[in-house]
Amino acid sequence: MNGEQEFRDILSRIKITFGLREGTLFIFLFAVFLLKIIGLFDFWKQVNWVIVALAAWLATSYIFRFLVGKQTTASGLINLYFIYDIFVEQPILAFIVYNTGGVEGFGGIFFLFPIVYTSIVFPRGKALLVYTVAGFYYLLLVLLPYFNIIPFQYYFNSGIDLHNNQKYVIDNILFTISTFYLVGLAANLIADLLKKRATELEIVKEELEKERATLEIKVRARTNELEEVAKELDKKVKERTKELEKEKRDLEEFNKLATGRELKMIELKKQIMELKKRKEILEK
Repeated sequence: MNGEQEFRDILSRIKITFGLREGTLFIFLFAVFLLKIIGLFDFWKQVNWVIVALAAWLATSYIFRFLVGKQTTASGLINLYFIYDIFVEQPILAFIVYNTGGVEGFGGIFFLFPIVYTSIVFPRGKALLVYTVAGFYYLLLVLLPYFNIIPFQYYFNSGIDLHNNQKYVIDNILFTISTFYLVGLAANLIADLLKKRATELEIVKEELEKERATLEIKVRARTNELEEVAKELDKKVKERTKELEKEKRDLEEFNKLATGRELKMIELKKQIMELKKRKEILEK
């Protein structure tokens, strides 16, 4: 795959991920607004912050989609998307996870979205770095409340503080971060397989284009040969036609001469007959 093809391929995949991201965010925003309206949330302040974070996430998606369109190289696309994910998207996600209960809630699921999206675009090494950063953010969100460095934000206040339970915290960290890597690697593998298949199809397309070009050259060459043969035949036909026309003219001239000779012979015979008759008369 040449540089231009690689650029188009990466740009296409990035645009797909932005479309998926923005569609997902619209759904989440609608769901949060709906749940807030029907009164399923008791912690109004946290819900408001989550709405603000989701809106900010959506806005930054549109901004970086615009910036991506200004890039001219594949490396520029990759680097810009990497910066967006590490320094913009994941911090916003960390804020959302923190306000949705961290280790006791389902906030860790949010990290799977950028993990899957970046797995579609990044090569394996860079994708692993994204998973590691996501794991680091989630680790901070679990450990900082556990050590009482920051207050824990309850999503469901069940009366059981699982975020302070050492065994639960360790199990949750291991399971969640492992899930990050497993889901990310699976998505990256599928993306690689699709990319490989697309590359193979591109190679087949190029080979077919070459064969088509070769066939067109052969057809043009054969057409030229046939045109030359046709011209040669046309030339011979014209020459033969001229010969036949000359022979026709000669034959017509000959016929005229022969006809004139016969007429003269008949005239001479008549004159001879008359002379004989005169002679006979004179002799009598």
